[in-house]
Amino acid sequence: MVKRFIEKIKGNLVNISKERAQQLSALATIIREDLQKGESVVKFICTHNSRRSQTAEFMLDVLAKQYNLNITALSAGTESTAFAPSMVQAIQEEGFELLEYGQKPNPLYIYRRDNNDLYYFSKKYDEQLIDYGSAIIVTVCGDAQENCPVIPGTLKRFHLGYIDPKKSDGTPQEAQTYTNKVIEIGTEMLYLVQQIKAVG
Repeated sequence: MVKRFIEKIKGNLVNISKERAQQLSALATIIREDLQKGESVVKFICTHNSRRSQTAEFMLDVLAKQYNLNITALSAGTESTAFAPSMVQAIQEEGFELLEYGQKPNPLYIYRRDNNDLYYFSKKYDEQLIDYGSAIIVTVCGDAQENCPVIPGTLKRFHLGYIDPKKSDGTPQEAQTYTNKVIEIGTEMLYLVQQIKAVG
């Protein structure tokens, strides 16, 4: 399913703007340098850890593994809520089987690939799960960029903003907006790992 998703989105790579490509290439350089020590940890931070940061974590997780890059992706928020059901559904509709466990309001989602379980749920940046040593912090919303304090163990801090799909909630455009966001973030994470792999 990962290969199928890559085949679907790789044509979108040419649509990445020059400015955005430069941002992603700069982040790729930071991660590539970090990989020289053997592993790179990338933490995506947003306000609620429900949509953009979760999707970026998931996409970097699966694409880095596809390209045999030793990258651990994590995510958190300045507060915890839940992995937004509309975002989960949009990811599932791209062929990824996210299995829901635990109880609402903040269930656990598991993605199983090659006997390797990956876990996703909303969490605050200071919770133990993301206290993962030296890491590259990537803020994906303006609020987190402004309000996320210095996190212990931060190796580098980088901003890669995405428009929040939440604005479409409850509208006829909701499903398409979330699908578009999955494709957008997936395409950029694909570009990122390809840039890391090209030189690394």
